[in-house]
Order: sequence, then C-alpha cells, then structure tokens
Amino acid sequence: MKSDLIAQIEVLVREGQFQKARQQLRLIKPKTISREGLAKLSDLARRSSEPLLALKWLNHLFSEESFYTPTGEERIVYSTALISVGVLDQADQILREMNWREHPSVLLYRSFARFGVWDYQATLPFLKDYIEIDSLSDYQKLIGRVNLIAALICSGLIEEADYNLQITLPKLKAQNYTLLIGNCYELLAQLEIYKGNWKAAEVALYHAEIALRESHGDYLLFVRKWKVLLQQLQFGYHPEAMNLLKHEARRIKHWETLRECEMFESVIQQDKFKLQKVLLGTPYRSYHQRAFHFWGKQEEIPKSYDWQPE
Repeated sequence: MKSDLIAQIEVLVREGQFQKARQQLRLIKPKTISREGLAKLSDLARRSSEPLLALKWLNHLFSEESFYTPTGEERIVYSTALISVGVLDQADQILREMNWREHPSVLLYRSFARFGVWDYQATLPFLKDYIEIDSLSDYQKLIGRVNLIAALICSGLIEEADYNLQITLPKLKAQNYTLLIGNCYELLAQLEIYKGNWKAAEVALYHAEIALRESHGDYLLFVRKWKVLLQQLQFGYHPEAMNLLKHEARRIKHWETLRECEMFESVIQQDKFKLQKVLLGTPYRSYHQRAFHFWGKQEEIPKSYDWQPE
C-alpha cells in the first residue's frame, strides 16, 4: 500500500501536479511509514516545493542527540531540502563527504548548491559526468540534461545550450514528461531572449505556460517573470506590471526573481546608477557578465554606493 502511494505521488510530481502531490503528502502520518519509505516521501515533498516538510520528517536523524546513522539516501534528501531553503554550506558539506560513484545523484545536487551562489560554470563538469552514468534511468539523465542546459545558458554558452535543447525536448515529449517539457520551454525562452529573438521567446513561453499550468509554485512564477520581462524589453518600461512581479517575488521571498527585475529595469531604463546598485549587491562574477550582456557593454563597478531609501 505504501509503495503504491509513493508511486502515485511520483507520477503526480513528474506530471507537474504539485498541488495534488502536496495534498497527499500532508495527509501522511510519518510514524506509520518505514524509514526507507519516509526518505522517498521526503524527496517527493522536496520536489513538490515542500522542503520544510522533508526537513521535519528527517531532522531527527541529523540532530546531535540522534542515535541513528543516516543512510546515503537520507543524506541526499536532507541536503537537497536544505538547498531548497537556502542553507547551502551545510548541504554542500554533507554532499562533499559522500562518494558520488556510490551515489551518483550527489553530482546533480552539488550542482544545485552551486546554482544558489551563481557559480554555474563550476557545475558543468558535475552535470556532464552525471548524464553519462550508465546506471541512471533515462528520466534521471533527462533531469541532468535539463539542469545542464540551465547552467550553460547562465554561463553564456549559448550554442552548446541550444544544441542540448534541440536533442532533449523531443525526448521529453516522447515520454510526456510534462514538468520537464515546461522547464525546457522556459529555458528555450531564456535562450531566445538572450539572443534577442522576442517572437520566438513569446512562443516558447506560451508552450511553457501550457505545460506547467498544473504545477503552481516557482515554475509558473518563472514563466510569469519572463513574460513580464519580455514585454518590457519589447515595448518599454511598464512600472505597474514590473511592480506586481516584484511584489509577488517579495511575498514568497524569491530574491533571485527580485534581483532579475532590478537588473532588467536598469537595462530597459538605461539607468546606470541602478545597474551599479544591483551589481554591488551581487558578488558573483558570472551574474555581472550576464548583466553586461543585456546592458550592451562592460561597465566599471564602483567600490561603494550611496544608497538612500526610495
């Protein structure tokens, strides 16, 4: 019965039906679940945008008073939930101590920890090694390749990202992996925006929204974000739409979206002072290069900024 429940929720997650998955997960009484089953359900909780639930179920294994030695699977699930709530250093420490040859997903999740600090180039060897591991399922390899595409785009390696998109999207469609299809179309939109192809980006976002309409959560926020930013790039600055997006990002504490809004505002308004504010608050060189691409040229970043409340 419990294995059937895990399989049912797994299907919901793969289809991007996160709300239904979360409803089932919240009904679970952890004391009635085996330790192995709870690790699998905790991973499904994290993948359904419920990382706090995953941490709640597994935290007793990692407390200083614990008599248990966490298994490899429990370490991986716990660390990925930590990544989801922004506790990156502790998560990376857990993953670094593990042998990726015994637990291949360590490569994928160490990449997620580096995503959080905009160190996308450092993730490329991890992800390229990951998708070549023979023991992985086709679905796991496709997850790795979708994340590789994201890392390539954010590293400015546009041709390689484009190539990987062209070979990955048909495979996802053949298996009807709705969530990954939506992710890929959202990445395709980013790619087209990076290249200045507004119409192609608009089409990609249309397909992403259709694929992700059941997902709710962050994935649809990303689609809304790029729709708003694309309209601003095409037709000029529209403060009402941008402010609504920034309000939503603040409400759910999605600071990366807020930073992107500020960066694109500076580009659209050609406000060098605002661009400098964004970059001074962002220590990651790869993000600076991304901003300069949209700005159109390299700029000197001052060592200080005289900030005043707006």
